[in-house]
Amino acid sequence: MKDKLLIMFFLLASTVSVTLHGQSNTKSITQPVIIPSNVDANLTQKESAFLLEVFNDKLDQYILNSPNRLRAMKHLLRNRIEVKFIQNITGMKYENLNDVPMFTAYNTSLERDTLYNEDTFNALKYDLPFFGAKGKHIYRINNTNHFLIIKPLAHKK
Repeated sequence: MKDKLLIMFFLLASTVSVTLHGQSNTKSITQPVIIPSNVDANLTQKESAFLLEVFNDKLDQYILNSPNRLRAMKHLLRNRIEVKFIQNITGMKYENLNDVPMFTAYNTSLERDTLYNEDTFNALKYDLPFFGAKGKHIYRINNTNHFLIIKPLAHKK
């Protein structure tokens, strides 16, 4: 009887060990992001101003001196952030940009836009889910019919 219990304990322990080992070694496959060729062009004056406004004296250190981060920011500004005027918003699902906190990690003097102006509106000032979030996010800008749309990253299949 003692031998049978010992064998059963050994089999149970082996099964649990193999199961745990198998679970801990599962790796998620990272898919490369599709980045259009328009990110190869230099920053525009407007893009540079937006980045400087948000990253302040850390711009060189955190963005400009990091080719991958710079490409990601150019891709975000050029391809993934869009502002659209939508006349009929009945039944539309969105969040209010006024409810989103400011992204003040590098510039504590950032101020919320009180009026929407397409030339000066900087979406980077807001603590929005630009990276890592799945799906499209829509924010209404200052109770206007202008909506900030953040498109998800597109992955190669």
